[in-house]
Amino acid sequence: LAKMSLKFRKNLTRDNKINCLTCHDALLPGTRKKTLASLRNRSFLRGGIYNTKTGICYQCHDKSAYKKLNPHDQISEKGILDENKCLICHQQVPKQKADGGTTKVTLQTDSNWSELCLNCHQWQPHPGGNMMMFSGGNKKPDHLVVPDNKISQRMIKMTQKNNLEMPLDPSNGKIYCATCHNPHERGVIKKISLAKGADEKSRLRSKQICLNCHDK
Repeated sequence: LAKMSLKFRKNLTRDNKINCLTCHDALLPGTRKKTLASLRNRSFLRGGIYNTKTGICYQCHDKSAYKKLNPHDQISEKGILDENKCLICHQQVPKQKADGGTTKVTLQTDSNWSELCLNCHQWQPHPGGNMMMFSGGNKKPDHLVVPDNKISQRMIKMTQKNNLEMPLDPSNGKIYCATCHNPHERGVIKKISLAKGADEKSRLRSKQICLNCHDK
């Protein structure tokens, strides 16, 4: 009640219970703002228009209490690795090797490593999902597959040329999310070929990631 603004608080029931009208302004469509409301505030949310779906929630709730955990934010402001973040995805904190790479990389799933990413990230066929030349007519591309011989040979050639590592799922040999996207924060992985893509746009390991597998 202390945080709730007056426009919400005055629409509680007599015993201070929330009801439909607390959050929805049923009279809004009948006001002079009808056109604007019907186009941009279809649910007649009180106090709208909100830029996000959760904008109305924080008219009553403390936003800081609902801050999302970011498992990709792995280094503290003091520059120290937060090992608890590692354990969100890994069964144990991977060990650093002499060459800057890592060993004992075991994830919280024994098979299909992409499933770990898909617990948080919604899968959308990409890239070129709307491009006939890439998707074979109306069929959407599926990159989470075992690369064929031609693709495998090009991956070996291009990753050597670009000093870039594109790991495959060790349980099944398939391309998985981290083949193209680096899930780590910059500074966690020391080996240059494995560290590329950290904190970059879309976390892509290479700006022209497609060309590491496909010959244009």
